Amino acid sequence: MNRKSPLKINSLVTSVLKIIPLAALFLQCGIALAQNTTTVAEQQRLINPLATDSTVGQGAAPSPDSQNPLSLQLSSDILSDYIFRGQNLYRGLAIQPQILAAYTDDDLGVVSASAWSHISAQGDRNVQAFSEIDYTLSYAYTLEAATLSIGHLWYTYPRSGDNLNGTNEVFSSVSFATLLTPTISWYKDYREFDSNYFELGLSHEESINLFEKELAIQPYIKLGFGQNSKKYYAKDGLVQITYGLAAAIPLADFQITPSINYTYGIDELTIKRFWSGVNISYGW
Repeated sequence: MNRKSPLKINSLVTSVLKIIPLAALFLQCGIALAQNTTTVAEQQRLINPLATDSTVGQGAAPSPDSQNPLSLQLSSDILSDYIFRGQNLYRGLAIQPQILAAYTDDDLGVVSASAWSHISAQGDRNVQAFSEIDYTLSYAYTLEAATLSIGHLWYTYPRSGDNLNGTNEVFSSVSFATLLTPTISWYKDYREFDSNYFELGLSHEESINLFEKELAIQPYIKLGFGQNSKKYYAKDGLVQITYGLAAAIPLADFQITPSINYTYGIDELTIKRFWSGVNISYGW
């Protein structure tokens, strides 16, 4: 394991301390958009390991019927770019459908499985289109004040002409039911990159009534850290920060969630870019 020098550790701490006021200001602005409203009732959600920078609303667990522990959700993201952990993997229109199935037991927790894919719909001359299909198996258990999740990810690239190697990750995360809903996640690649990626997420959800519809407004921020990640980042440590604002809009039996985001790359192999997307989901 690489050990950091005291100078590098102090530099990392200083960087994080500089970020905290910006994060607080960003979240405060999002809350101001929803002032004089009531908070949306808390819902049990699955923590989806694929809900990275380029996904909005992806993997939220369909609310299971009290009489039926099985639930299914179909969703798709339409994105201006495919942003993954601070890197722009595809510059151009990306379509990313997903199917997620979950089994909920009130005493034992939630077991879920999903299949997610990326379709390159448009790109510039410097970016080659590629296809990706990822599979996830996960387990989540909710305590009084936190939700714990563990699982496994399979990254696959089915087209041989893409010349991309698949890989696998195990992951775990904990999300606290408190102010700003802090979520700490860890992803361990044990096949292709032998690396670790850590993520700290903060968010706040408020509801507003607009045109007789209850909209859920959610500002959020994600901080990504790499460790033993020299195969895809220049340095270890804090590599990227993504700020975002999403609004979940119910429409008949569907939920439409547009979002706008800004990824601020800190590592030299990450990007600084505004990007947007919309998630369309249907669950039963």
